[in-house]
Order: sequence, then structure tokens, then C-alpha cells
Amino acid sequence: VFGCGSHERFIPTRYKHADVEQRTELLRGLLDTDGECGAHGSIGYSTTSPQLAQDVLWLVRSLGGKASLQATTKHAWYHDDDRRRVPCRDCHRLTITLDWNPFTLKHRRERWHVPEARYLTRWIDRIEYSHDEEAMCITVAAPDGLYLTNDFIVTHNSTLAAWLIDWIMSTRPYCRGAITANTFTQLKTKTWAALHEWHALSLTKGRFTITSETMYRNGKDANGNDRKNTWFCAPQSSEEKNSEAFSGQHQRFSPSFYLFDEASSIGDEIWRVAYGGLTDGEAMMFVFGNPTRSQGAFHSACFGAMRKRWDSVSIDSRTCRFTNKVEIQEWEDDYGENSDFFRVRVRGLPPSASTLQFIDSQRVWDAQKRGVTPLPDEPLVV
Repeated sequence: VFGCGSHERFIPTRYKHADVEQRTELLRGLLDTDGECGAHGSIGYSTTSPQLAQDVLWLVRSLGGKASLQATTKHAWYHDDDRRRVPCRDCHRLTITLDWNPFTLKHRRERWHVPEARYLTRWIDRIEYSHDEEAMCITVAAPDGLYLTNDFIVTHNSTLAAWLIDWIMSTRPYCRGAITANTFTQLKTKTWAALHEWHALSLTKGRFTITSETMYRNGKDANGNDRKNTWFCAPQSSEEKNSEAFSGQHQRFSPSFYLFDEASSIGDEIWRVAYGGLTDGEAMMFVFGNPTRSQGAFHSACFGAMRKRWDSVSIDSRTCRFTNKVEIQEWEDDYGENSDFFRVRVRGLPPSASTLQFIDSQRVWDAQKRGVTPLPDEPLVV
């Protein structure tokens, strides 16, 4: 780094992946030298190195801050001894927002102040198609189920479900939906909580009311009736004794939709009753989850006889860019690639053995495919 010109500098990988305290001090040093603090407390950083600009962007976000690279590159210049304008290297400028003071220089430290909350918040401005990409639902060993995705966005495996619900409610007038999960705790603290979180960031949030019991369209229809009774979705328990709550959901001219989170453990009776609500209108059904069982409606839809009726995707997490390949390799070494743990949690495949099998299905299928080789001294049975 010290041997590089200013336009060649970068942050070494080992510094980027140091602990929080070391990364904090690294950012302080960068902002004390090439940073600035505006009259209103705004933070800027300038460099002629495009790589260093990207590295500082990453560094700020890794510490919980917001940072953006200004869209226009400053084409710098200076006057020589004859007052002629001489172009020099382009300057890349960052705008940074933090809720803590990153400066140690006295004049900059005193000028900085805590920004308003709205400047520290991320929100969804719009959703546009980018491209198709392989994806899968994952679960992390954390009490809140949260993990960091690209650009240090905090999310969890119910985020896609929340986006789908909000999109359908916002774009399909008078739709009706039922949302469920394998347990009521999962439904309330993960799936429905994610809907609360993401709807609060949506451009259509003012048009809907969301409570712990329902999400509905505000206002009245052309006949003066409350839309809350005709344009809504609601969370439902997946206990089989509650199966009738999934029936009678018909919309002739608008979608009737169902969304099942962690669907592998949702009972078949719930599936059967839900199918009855898909007979008219623009019917939709979305199911997510790890294939923890080798039987049941979820297994049939993704891997069995009903797969031809579904658009299903099974993702091997070894092929994903963001997964921890070192830990996955340790699991493969410890459990084996064909173990049920590895099949379910890594390969996105159902377990070989059902909960009632002594010999797993794969061994049975392999035996059925093998030819019989009789021995010379075996008796002939007619």
C-alpha cells in the first residue's frame, strides 16, 4: 500500500475483515486525512483511486453507516506557473452518513453532529426487474433469525415472502390472502413481522393498514363499503384443527392467494383446504422452506408426483456466491455429502429416510435398480 501512488491505493483484505474496533479506527484515519465535514455536519471523502473509493464505501457500510458514491466524477485540474489550466487525475467522491462521530481532528470533530433519523434510514424506492438468479431459503442460528446480505442489508428468510405479499396487495385490487407458517411463533415473529418491516418502507404504505391480525386497504369502494372487508390478507394458524380458516376464500375477478412459510412442516389437510380457494380468479400459491420431510404435500410439490404442476426451484448452497464455503466443507467432512443433514441444510434436497423408515428410500431405490445375480448352489424356486 505504501508503495502505491495515490490513484493506486486500496484497503487490504485483512484490514477489511478485522474486528469492529480496528475497522472503526481505520475509518477515522481515512476521514481525518482525506475526509471533510461540511458546515452542516455532512461527511465527505475524496480519492483519486477508484478501488479505494469502493473499499471505503464497503468499510462504512460494514460499520452500520450509509455511504454512496457520487454519480458524477470530478474532473480535477490545476494552474501551472504560467496560469494555464492543466488536467489531472479524476476525483471520486463519497457521501457518508454515520450515527457516531468518526473524526479525531478537533475542528472536524466539533463541526460534526448527529444527523436526522431520516438520513440514517434505508427504504424501498421502487422494485424493478434486474435478472434471474438462483436463490434458496436459509435459516441461521440466531434468536432473531437475522443475517447480512450484500451491501450489509439486514434480512432473513421471510423477506421474499413479505415482498410478495406487499406486491400482491399493492397491485391486485380486492385480492384476499391467507398467510401461514409451520408454527404460530414463526408466523408472528418472522413472516408477519417481516411484512410489518418492509411495508413500512413501501411507497404504498399510506394506502393500507397493517395490524397483528390483518392487512387491509384503507377507504371505501364505489358503493360506500369498507375495503377492509373485501381487500385484505390475514395470518392464520397452520394447526389442522384450524383448517377451515383456509376455506371459502374465493375471488371471481381478483386474486385469491396463499403463502406458506416453512411449508415442509405444514399438514396436508391445510394444503387440501387451501386448494379449494384456487378455483376462480387469478389464483396464486407460494410455498417456501427447507425440505425437512421426505413425504407430505410440500415434498410432493417440489420433488414428487405433483412437481409437474408447480414451478419449483431447489438450490444447492454450494453454488451460491454468499455462502460460507469453509463451513459447508466442514459439514461435508463431518456428516458426509449424502447424510440427511447435508441434503436438507446444504443441497436443498429432502432427507433419504422418512420419519417411519428403518431403511432409507435411496437404498431401497438403488436395490430395486440392481439386477439379481443367482449363485450356482442356490435352489430354484418355482
